[in-house]
Amino acid sequence: MTRRVAVLAIAALGVSSHARAQAPADPWRRVPAATTSCFSDDGLSRRLHEIGLSVQDDLRKQRELNNELTAKFQKMDMMEISQRMQAYMAKNPQEAMKMMQAQQQAASGMRTGATNAEADNTRLMAQRDELKAAFDKATADATRPVDARIKEYVDSKTVLAGEIGRGFPTKAAHDGYVALLAQRDAAYEKACAPFFGAGGSYHTWLNEYKTKVAEPMAAVQDAQDAIVAQQMVIMQTPAGPGFRPLGPFMSAGDYLREAEAVYSVREAKSKPIVPMIAK
Repeated sequence: MTRRVAVLAIAALGVSSHARAQAPADPWRRVPAATTSCFSDDGLSRRLHEIGLSVQDDLRKQRELNNELTAKFQKMDMMEISQRMQAYMAKNPQEAMKMMQAQQQAASGMRTGATNAEADNTRLMAQRDELKAAFDKATADATRPVDARIKEYVDSKTVLAGEIGRGFPTKAAHDGYVALLAQRDAAYEKACAPFFGAGGSYHTWLNEYKTKVAEPMAAVQDAQDAIVAQQMVIMQTPAGPGFRPLGPFMSAGDYLREAEAVYSVREAKSKPIVPMIAK
């Protein structure tokens, strides 16, 4: 076994309890819970975008710090690294053997995990397109009859009102228009519910994306980061406590991006655009 393989094998079990205790708050805590609202003006898409930007900024800062600390670690004298590694192995022979075995299993697991995640990503992206087409059709079919009634009502009940165009001459006429808009929202919401309501297909899709793509892909990065972090701890370098795994930031960022895209397909609540003529 080469010296480098031995070092990596010792590191394979992950970050020490000290390094884990120093880890920043899980970025997943910032991810808002799934909503059952079918309307886009609930502010969720904006919040997802803002949180996504903050997570990406944290990822950028942590990556820069990790790179800086790794560069310092790599400047250590190889003789000193070898001596510290041998001292650790002599003091913890059984644990070192377990770590070497875990390293071999982890390498195979990472390859399998990445391959499966890539396949699931391809499948889920195609499924997302199918969901979007089904959602658009269902909501369009549901609102089309009401849209026709709204157009007929506006054409028959409004009058020309100079520069503002057409408007309703009475409050009663305008109230009838507002009532039709409420009917449209109700029809849209009913058609939307199987997609965004409790247990809806979009919620199922987002959960599957999280568990089968975002988290497994990030786990590969975490495994690589864990090796470096554990090396720092074993070698007792000052850099160890500042090094952080990037996986949580990557998985949360990927999920937030997809969630923002998913929720952006929703419509806003209907607003009256035809005014009532003031008298």
